[in-house]
Amino acid sequence: MAPQPQPRGGATAQASEEAPTANNAENTGGTSNTNSESTTASRVASSIQADLDGIEVTLGHVGLPVGGTSAATNTSTGAGADRAAAAASSLIGGRAAFESIGSALGGARARLDAVTQADTGPGAGSGGGGSGSSSNSSSSHPLVDVADRLRTLERAYSSRVPLSRWSGRSLSRVDEVDGTGTTTTTSTGTSTVSNVGREDGAAAPHATNIESSGGRNVLDDDSEPFADSLKDDRRNNLARTTSALLASRRLAAEAGYADANGFDAAQAGVLSSIAERRDSVAASMATSSSRVSLEGETASAAAADNDAVEGTDADGDYPHGEEDMQVDEKPVDDPTTLPRPPPGGTKTTTVPGKPVIYSWGIGSAGALLQEDAVDYESPSNMSAADSRVGKHQLLSIAASSNHAAVSTATGSVFSCGTNVYGVVDPLEGDDRAMIVRPRSMSESLGAARVVSVSCGVEHTAAVRANGMVMTWGNDGGGRLGHRRTGGGTAGTEAKEHGTGEDNRVGGKRKSPAAMQLPPGRRAASVSCGSAYTLVLTTRREVLGCGSWSDLQLTPTPTPLAALGGMPIALVSAGDGHAVVTTEFGSAYAWGENLHGCCGRVFPRTISSPAPVVVPETSLSRPVHDPTDGGPATELSFKNWARWDGRRHPPSIAEDVRVVDVACGSGFTIMVCASGRLLVCGSNNVGQLGTAPCAEVCSVASVEHPEEGPKKTKFVSVEAGISHALLLDDCGDVWQTGSFHCSGPERSSSPTSTLVCAIRGLEVTTIAAGGHQSYALASGASNALSRQFSVASDLLMTNGQSKTKAPPTSKDWSFSLLSGLEVLIDKVVQEEKEISESEAGHEAASVKDLAASVEELLSWPAVLGSLFLDPLALDRIYKRIIYSDKNRRFIRPSIAMAMQRGVDRGTQNLLSCGARFIYPESVRCLLLYLQCPLFSDDAVKHTSGSAGIIFDEGGELFQLLCETVVSLPFEGYRSFIAWATSLYDPTLYSQLLIRPLLCHLDIILGASGSDWRFRHQLPIIVSILRWLHEASEQCVPHIVAPEAFYSEAVSNLPTEALYEDLSRWKEASQFQRSSNFFLSGHPFLLSATGKRNLLQVENQLEMVQAATATLSYDAQQRGFVFDPYFVLAIDRKYMLQQTLQKVDKAAPGELRKQLKVVFKGEDGVDAGGVTKEFFQLLVAQLFDVSTGMWQDIGPNNTLHWFNGNCTWNRDGYHLVGILTGLALYNGVLLDVDFPVAVYRKLLRQPLGLEDMVDKETSRGLQQLLDYDGDDVEDIFCLTFSHVLRDSFGKEQSVELKPGGANISVTSDNKEEYVVLYVKWFLVDSVQDQYEAFEAGFMQVMETSSIMHVLRPDELELLIVGTPNLDFSALKDNTEYEGGYDADSPVVVNFWRFVQESEHETQVRLLKFSTGSCRAPIGGLGNLFFKVQKGDPEGRQLPSSHTCFNTLILPDYGDDYDRLKNALSRAVLECEGFGLQ
Repeated sequence: MAPQPQPRGGATAQASEEAPTANNAENTGGTSNTNSESTTASRVASSIQADLDGIEVTLGHVGLPVGGTSAATNTSTGAGADRAAAAASSLIGGRAAFESIGSALGGARARLDAVTQADTGPGAGSGGGGSGSSSNSSSSHPLVDVADRLRTLERAYSSRVPLSRWSGRSLSRVDEVDGTGTTTTTSTGTSTVSNVGREDGAAAPHATNIESSGGRNVLDDDSEPFADSLKDDRRNNLARTTSALLASRRLAAEAGYADANGFDAAQAGVLSSIAERRDSVAASMATSSSRVSLEGETASAAAADNDAVEGTDADGDYPHGEEDMQVDEKPVDDPTTLPRPPPGGTKTTTVPGKPVIYSWGIGSAGALLQEDAVDYESPSNMSAADSRVGKHQLLSIAASSNHAAVSTATGSVFSCGTNVYGVVDPLEGDDRAMIVRPRSMSESLGAARVVSVSCGVEHTAAVRANGMVMTWGNDGGGRLGHRRTGGGTAGTEAKEHGTGEDNRVGGKRKSPAAMQLPPGRRAASVSCGSAYTLVLTTRREVLGCGSWSDLQLTPTPTPLAALGGMPIALVSAGDGHAVVTTEFGSAYAWGENLHGCCGRVFPRTISSPAPVVVPETSLSRPVHDPTDGGPATELSFKNWARWDGRRHPPSIAEDVRVVDVACGSGFTIMVCASGRLLVCGSNNVGQLGTAPCAEVCSVASVEHPEEGPKKTKFVSVEAGISHALLLDDCGDVWQTGSFHCSGPERSSSPTSTLVCAIRGLEVTTIAAGGHQSYALASGASNALSRQFSVASDLLMTNGQSKTKAPPTSKDWSFSLLSGLEVLIDKVVQEEKEISESEAGHEAASVKDLAASVEELLSWPAVLGSLFLDPLALDRIYKRIIYSDKNRRFIRPSIAMAMQRGVDRGTQNLLSCGARFIYPESVRCLLLYLQCPLFSDDAVKHTSGSAGIIFDEGGELFQLLCETVVSLPFEGYRSFIAWATSLYDPTLYSQLLIRPLLCHLDIILGASGSDWRFRHQLPIIVSILRWLHEASEQCVPHIVAPEAFYSEAVSNLPTEALYEDLSRWKEASQFQRSSNFFLSGHPFLLSATGKRNLLQVENQLEMVQAATATLSYDAQQRGFVFDPYFVLAIDRKYMLQQTLQKVDKAAPGELRKQLKVVFKGEDGVDAGGVTKEFFQLLVAQLFDVSTGMWQDIGPNNTLHWFNGNCTWNRDGYHLVGILTGLALYNGVLLDVDFPVAVYRKLLRQPLGLEDMVDKETSRGLQQLLDYDGDDVEDIFCLTFSHVLRDSFGKEQSVELKPGGANISVTSDNKEEYVVLYVKWFLVDSVQDQYEAFEAGFMQVMETSSIMHVLRPDELELLIVGTPNLDFSALKDNTEYEGGYDADSPVVVNFWRFVQESEHETQVRLLKFSTGSCRAPIGGLGNLFFKVQKGDPEGRQLPSSHTCFNTLILPDYGDDYDRLKNALSRAVLECEGFGLQ
């Protein structure tokens, strides 16, 4: 009976030391027959050989079945069963066996060394230094074979390569390749079947037969205890394999990244026959020949990426050739010198040309990626020879206080540390286990290719190449994001599918599963906090799940509303707070604001992202010349300016523009573009890089400690619990804070705790977490780069990827833009090749371009990140939309794609609950608004119209406008700030105002219901009002007021406009704010439309004033009234009589229609007499002899009040009345008031730009612009002003009390300018102006001019247009009495007009129309008629000024005769008469 198995050195051996001495040559391990059973060396050799048998089985078949059916059984089954069995067998293996047999090898080595030293036989020397190959000679000393075999197994174990796949193995050979494609590999004592010859990469059925000398199975009935333990291990293997397979398939199918039915064929076969496999495996347990104990660890189930094939892809192939799997075969003279795990602090030799990984810190958690769990006070590197991760090129490193994880260039993940909640190995049952040596996650993650990882305290997240996020560990608070939108959780679904979820720890431990991202989202990066997870998508969205402190996120990854629409570039999660940065360098923080780590003193908890309050930039703001063009204003946002010139987009100053950020435990460190640091939060151990103190609540700056000719900059930062790592542009690593252990010696500087940890090694990447630090030095040019591509799912043509876009938000955005440019060029080239017969057909690539455009517009944050300059976007828009340079032909499919894209983008903003409280989230709305199709006249917005239909019914534009008007106050301010600072006057008018006016015209021009009931109207008008007010507040205005004139509003019936105006005047303030009135937005109405509206209002006022005197006349038996206010005056005493008449008239009388009668003249006043009356009266009132006015301005042409004229208040009152009467009766006055007069009449504020004395205005502006500190010495001014009165006497006027003794300095010069302007425009002419205004308002008190008109429009209504364009008058002239444009006398008349001097032209206009001014719009808007007079030509020309008609006798073609007659009439005639 065979002896019972006994444990030896941690491994269970079948044979004891008393094993039979007469063994066959095929005995296990290939040992030689011994000559004497009494020889001690032979007994020891036999015993060691027995132990090595079990070790060899495990090392030879990791990843292959520990036991199973025989080859004969496998070949008898069908092909489908073979494939299913092969796949199942490939997943039943023993990664854990590697960890359990180390002590067994150590025990065997110790026993061999002991017997070698005691034995003096011929094999002693060979035992210590075997040749490296097995010897089958029976004459060899038994210890030689044992030493050779042990050396081979030690090398296989040291390299972590399965013996059956190790290229340096010496115990196996390939015998044959059978018909199934499998290769039978025969070892001296073993027979295996591997998948070397299979083309599909699936594992083939495998059987292991270990025969004894008697031909029977060594594991017979007498080995019952060992067989039972092996059965338990096999059952565990099967359960874990089944769980992993089901979970892998479920995740791939449910997340939408693979078709469940088309998932890997081999795995699908396993799933279909899993029940049969349970039975067959259970049956085979009784005859299993495996001879290894896992010492409490179950065998692993690595399918696609286990330790045996760490460098392979999902199918088991070696993507980089066999060299990845080669083990250094340098001969070793002494087996005791084989590579072993180095002790703490020992530095290994790096492999030339390979990246070198350094780690240091506290190792008690086993998270340093080293081979031991000791502390490393200084950086220690890991080479490929002795480190599991050292031989890989890494993509990312992450760590927490409990564990660490890395992702490799081949997409695999390794982790180590304390396995709390299964964060290191979800398949490991013991949560307290410490896994020091990095362990592959291939069993848990399957064939997933991971590009980045992140570690929380009790959970881990990994981003796959396809954008899926896998999370596992503690799901407390929903931090893993497994919860579905419908309320179910991934864990619940896992239990339903039997994935083996572990509920031992409060039901919170979860195996790797896909985070339930919103539809269509792909992750670019992930960052784990203590109890929450943040995901940055390729669409620049931030999704969050989990909770911390008083803040609760949803268990489903949900967009953060406060960050909606913002171009987020980076996410960093700390223990209790998080920070994100935007593409343009702004930083936002939220969470537990301990010690001010969120960049502000209070509150203690910030519930949603808030701006980090960074200091003011130290850079001097650039001063740009306004004549250089560009936008009207600078951005009002803190630290924003046009640092590169006025014509360049604005940006944040580089010394406060954040490019990287890291969050530790209660502290934050940000790296700026200038290379300096911005820090805040806890600093008890100097983790902020400054002298230790309790905290830094306000953001402070830290410079690089080294200064030189070329300033060294920090470029990257990572943070742990109480320390941080910094990488500079020289490749050196700097460290702050403490590991709470004896770390690197600190600097003696009292102001900085920055210590250089690594210098001169060209470090490319750093990582930190918990109390650990990591650095990667560039030993190869392709370090930290994936060796597989990630195809973008956005730029597709016929299912083929057009670009390779790495899964980062920034690169995704720019790859999309570059792809657009390529597609545009391709479309243009294809359109050139389209023949004329195919004109109108779209190019083949237009569909691809349309898809890309739609995708770009669908994500507002991406659009905002790519286009800060609106002109650049406008160029792209037009290149995409129009197929010709003249922009006449629109690509139909592009128009539809843009409509869908803008609609989706706006809907995405609304669906995520974007709050629009921060500037960078609002700008995308302006980018949508400027889409050229919204304002293109060639586009139709109603169905049934010929041409391209875009935004039918205006619903999309309405949705966009509704989003804009719904902005909170902060969003409104940002909207206006972006509009005024990014858009120059041309773009402001064409890209922002024009689309709104076009849709306003469409709404008002549409037939149907009354415009007052169009719900779109108030929304569009509100946005126009915002833009109008913003333009008016700029000096000078961004655009002319005429840019806001709406043709549709101006063309509305005057009666309808007056009705709206009447309702507005009668409404209360509350009613005006709660109801829409067009009259509340007079900037939309042109000056001509306002004139017509006021004329209707004045006419109705005249009727009301006339009927107010209505009385019943008994004699006439009817009602009588006087409709006119009649002024019957003598030309000689015009001024005196007019003053008397007006002074006696009641206010109601002045509001009647004015009728002027000159005594002794027969003219009937139909308007012409009134015109002349005003012209004559104005000439007298503004004569210099009155002393009422002072002539100022260019050439002294402007009339300003004389502050010294205190004797003629009635004169000013009369001027005011006459000005009001002229406006009321529609008469133009020949008077030149400065603009300040009209602004004062309309009660609008005055400023320096309103100064009537331009010389004084320029001097005051020079004072404001002066930057020196010696203002007092240069300008020598005080707060007083010296003036002369009418008699030449000087007097001093103090601008404020004691002003004569207060000097003007650089600190109070603004106050001086304000007080001087107020004194000159208001105080110095107070009495004179008040009399003038009282007279004006006596007539216009009830008029709407105060609300409807602007100052420049009031000036036009009072004095008309001074610019006279007689060519426009000629084009607008009508002819009567037989004249036409070609009549000889008419031709000569216009020749006379063109050849005359300006003064003669003005007199001719006054003679013909009664006014020397043109109406609003110029002479082109003046109704003028030339009528045929005396056919004999014997009379002088005459006119009907009431009707703007010139009576021109027929002088034939005699030009001189016409010239003389017109000159006499124009220069000498005066007065009215009837013929």
